Amino acid sequence: MSASMLAGARWKRLVILGDSDMSWVDRISEALTRVQPEFVAFDLARRNLLAAEVRITQLTRALELKPDLAIVAAGGSDIARGEFNPSLVRSELTVMISALRAAGADVLTLGWPERERELATLTAEVTKKFGGIFCESTSDRSDPDVDVLRALAAFLR
Repeated sequence: MSASMLAGARWKRLVILGDSDMSWVDRISEALTRVQPEFVAFDLARRNLLAAEVRITQLTRALELKPDLAIVAAGGSDIARGEFNPSLVRSELTVMISALRAAGADVLTLGWPERERELATLTAEVTKKFGGIFCESTSDRSDPDVDVLRALAAFLR
């Protein structure tokens, strides 16, 4: 992964909120550290949380950490647990993304349209409404780091 794609990145504090193991974010953090030596990441994500649980257990702490970049991934566990309510997930994403944006953070979200079309669509809509960065992962891999790197690089242009 080339850090040169992120040349000019000003981000120094990343917070990860989510409902799954997002260990792939380590590779994003490594690339950002090469560009911004003071860069630090805080991974608050925990597996198997519903979108409401992500908000309840992670948003306040995320805001306290004063990120300038946040990655939010929520709703996938709602689907996996058979508890997906599109209106509720949209509402939870709206609260999280709007709060992070209001605090000054750029917010990146992800979607896998091939696997979770409805979740990807509503996540993209909420993200774009608040001026965030939506990353559509075109692969079926569990490690979308290359797609995320490309989305961040495109945002910097």
